[in-house]
Amino acid sequence: MCISNKGHSCYRPRRTGERKRKSVRGCIVDANLSVLNLVIVKKGEKDIPGLTDSTVPRRLGPKRASKIRKLFNLSLRGDMMCHSNSGAAHQMRPDLCTVAG
Repeated sequence: MCISNKGHSCYRPRRTGERKRKSVRGCIVDANLSVLNLVIVKKGEKDIPGLTDSTVPRRLGPKRASKIRKLFNLSLRGDMMCHSNSGAAHQMRPDLCTVAG
């Protein structure tokens, strides 16, 4: 535990002279931690099984019309309804849409 006041990182006091007791972990990693949030910065020679050996497709696509056109390389006159990710487009034109979604 640490008592944070003005000037400490990760703490912005709302009132003058306000202090707050916060738990601070720092850079210590041991068996008591249940979750670590990490980012892979550099890929090595071997793949890490289950992590870097497979690619996961994007779950959500773009919503903005210009970004849908850019992603699927469509012209201005092209029909974007099939390529959009929203359910409303598929309900309006189900005959044109063959993409799952």
